[in-house]
Amino acid sequence: MPVLAPARVTSNAQISDILYWITFQSPEIVASSRPGQFVHMINSDSQDPLLRRPYSLSAIDQESARASILYHAVGRGSEWLAGRRPGDLIDSLGPLGSTFEFAPGSQRVLMVGGGIGMGPLIALAGDAETAGIECVLLNGARSAEGLVPPEFIPVSTEFHAATDDGSFGAKGSVVDLVERWFGWCDQVFACGPNPMLRALEVSVKRLSPVHSSARKPVQMALEARMACGVGVCYSCVHPTRRGPKRVCTEGPVFDMRELLWDWESGI
Repeated sequence: MPVLAPARVTSNAQISDILYWITFQSPEIVASSRPGQFVHMINSDSQDPLLRRPYSLSAIDQESARASILYHAVGRGSEWLAGRRPGDLIDSLGPLGSTFEFAPGSQRVLMVGGGIGMGPLIALAGDAETAGIECVLLNGARSAEGLVPPEFIPVSTEFHAATDDGSFGAKGSVVDLVERWFGWCDQVFACGPNPMLRALEVSVKRLSPVHSSARKPVQMALEARMACGVGVCYSCVHPTRRGPKRVCTEGPVFDMRELLWDWESGI
């Protein structure tokens, strides 16, 4: 169950030209947090911004009651977060949302992250390392400045990158790298903007056997604008084969086979 609790900042650093990494301590929230979930944070000293902002958990250390968030400062909420200093308290609600799950018997997993969609995958890669599961993590971004520095990736994880402009790693979409490891893995996890996830679905279907029952499990964490974060306002609904689903509660993690990408296809 999510709890409303203060998160005490222990560190907050800019790790590239556009990416930031903040770590906070909150025993009440971290104790039940898992990869895929998020926290809803707000500036309790001001009404600007008025609403909470959702941030995926990028590292979870339950022993120290600490968790981290990968983010970039693109609006009033994240710019405010970038100004927090060690010792500051942040009014936080969490953990919220659904979680990634390793399928029984999975020994090799492929993870595909775009932009700050890398956040929950870094946390999941940490769980894979603990469980002795081999992991390949693919990071895509527009340019090198949007890639996560390697020191934030678990040491046992094989890390590869692609950039739209070719400034680092392969030039092009990170989805173009999937074919190399798809036959190797038992399961696929992904998080990023919807166009990337749609392209990944096309690639997975092309690379999979004809019979759908033989397809590898693919879990996708969606990104969405949220107001309440607890399923009341319905501002983050996404079309699925079972009707509209709230990203904040039924998600953000969904089985790829459930997802639709436009409302017309769900009617």
